[in-house]
Amino acid sequence: MTDLGPPDESTSSTPPPPVAPSAPPASLPPPPASTFPLSPDPNEAPPAPDAPIPGSGPGAAGDALLHEPQRQSLWAIIFLTLRAIRSIGIVQLVLGAGFVASRSPSILVLVLGVLVVAAVFLAISALGWWRYTFMVRNGEVRVDRGVLSRETLTVPLDRVQSVSVEQKFLHRIVDLVEVSLDTAGTETAEFTFDAVDRKIAESLQRAAADYRVSNPELTDVDLV
Repeated sequence: MTDLGPPDESTSSTPPPPVAPSAPPASLPPPPASTFPLSPDPNEAPPAPDAPIPGSGPGAAGDALLHEPQRQSLWAIIFLTLRAIRSIGIVQLVLGAGFVASRSPSILVLVLGVLVVAAVFLAISALGWWRYTFMVRNGEVRVDRGVLSRETLTVPLDRVQSVSVEQKFLHRIVDLVEVSLDTAGTETAEFTFDAVDRKIAESLQRAAADYRVSNPELTDVDLV
């Protein structure tokens, strides 16, 4: 019997090792958007301009203040008191004080009398300040006032001839202004706001000017 010897490794029937599957190709990023402007379609209508948003635009925030009743500054109480004193007359007040001084038994009584009169003036002025409000609505200036009885006055903006702003010496100290509204057919100011903030004064001027712009048949309003 012939010895065949060990089997040849080159002719062995051992299966080859498995091959790992190749990874799928990575997805490519999308091409960048073109930065060149596209030519407009000649058949496409141009876009309509954006409509203005109500309450926007320059000065809208300030003008919105006048849509609600506004009061003058607290400093107006002092100005109203001084106006009341001027209406009575400085000479009359001095003569009255001299008469009371000649009749008073002591200087203390005179001082107390002056303080009582000053307190009465301040109380009346404070009540008048509280019950005095103004606003602009529906094309007219509306003022509600009155200490004992309430009254409402309205002036259409088309009658307003001028809106003057003045800052006197005392107004400069407290950084306030006095506003006067002159109307057609009157020699004196229709309304006078003794002490208001400059923003409110500018809003009043703007309201009168804007009304004139929207109604070109009216004459120009004077803003001083």
